[in-house]
Amino acid sequence: MPGWHDVTEPYRQSGQLEVVGLIQEQHPDRAALFMQWKDMDWPLWVDSLNLLELPAVPYTLLINESGRIRYVGPSQEEFLSFMAEPVPQKASLDLFEGLERPDLGWLHRQAKSTQQSSAWLAYAQALYLWHWDTKSASCLDAFEQALASDPGNGWIHFRKGVAHRRLFDQQLLADPIELELAMKHWQKALSLDPDQYIWRRRLQQYGPRLDKPYAFYDWVKEARHALKARGEVPLSLIIEPVGSEIAKPNESLKGNAPRVTQIQIETDKIGAVIGPGGKNIKMIIEKTGADLDINDDGIVKIFSTSEEASELAKKYVLATAVGPQAGETWDGEIVKVLDGVGAIVEMFGGNSGLVHISQLAHERVANVTDVVNVGDKVQVKIMGTDFKGRTSLSIKALTENPNPRPKKEEKEEANA
Repeated sequence: MPGWHDVTEPYRQSGQLEVVGLIQEQHPDRAALFMQWKDMDWPLWVDSLNLLELPAVPYTLLINESGRIRYVGPSQEEFLSFMAEPVPQKASLDLFEGLERPDLGWLHRQAKSTQQSSAWLAYAQALYLWHWDTKSASCLDAFEQALASDPGNGWIHFRKGVAHRRLFDQQLLADPIELELAMKHWQKALSLDPDQYIWRRRLQQYGPRLDKPYAFYDWVKEARHALKARGEVPLSLIIEPVGSEIAKPNESLKGNAPRVTQIQIETDKIGAVIGPGGKNIKMIIEKTGADLDINDDGIVKIFSTSEEASELAKKYVLATAVGPQAGETWDGEIVKVLDGVGAIVEMFGGNSGLVHISQLAHERVANVTDVVNVGDKVQVKIMGTDFKGRTSLSIKALTENPNPRPKKEEKEEANA
């Protein structure tokens, strides 16, 4: 993540911080080439199966010397606060302490004796991670056994697709059947959970041109040229990206392809847009039907087949990154009533504001609860900020006044 690289590099150079990249890529060698191109020299951990079950990327964890996760998806301010924390006593974190290969024989016996999907999945994953070169067929069979017991499990479908794609890559004469099976299982996984961004991205990376928001690996040629110009030898790739992996979306089918809207946010707001556990980005996708891609420099690309969905997604992203803007209309929920003052409304992305009692209705309101109560769903207009810096909201601004005051001319005529 280039944005984070600038912030973390001084601490890494001084020995205060260890940085490890965690990627969800099918081809980690391509990620390594990209990092060489961008001068990011920290090690990479690969989780092609998404064993962490992350809903979206990027994903940042801050772990202290005792192995305790202090922040998930932190802002850059939280990172600086984390670095200022005192080192815990008895700090003895060894990420590889006690790491052993799983007992395949025991895992296989457990799977056969229990016939549980979870047992077959554990066996399949162990084969994929530790014994692929000699037991790829057994690995695929174990995934199939897991699906037989739990055919509606999206995680099994996704991981079996990863295995089929790996088998496709290692064959001297690649069998297109393996690629078709990979796509089939990834599509099934996404149909079971349409909001799983990483599953969607895997399909976009390797799928047909119509499904692509942009070309995923067209940077490889540019990266190699830049590295050679710097006098470096580009890292080699095990499998060269070809075909749809480097192709741009088919412009001749533009009417059916998604339109792209691009906006820029601060890099320290990326985590806020994604939300804890991907909550916010999943909600944006669910509410708008648009798809989002956020890169490490804070560039957000919104893909949609309609302008309405694109603008709505843009509104949600900006509200999360910079807060609601004056003049906008938002749906919200009353979360607190302040007697004689007004009501607190919570909107998307954790944003909240105050509807003053004078902004609840056009007529005079004696008690806030005569108009709204905690739990009520309301629509509000952003009016700006009050003298305390709070977001000021109005409900009455969105309704017609049933008893409007006479205009000046009408008053004069009435007094004539």
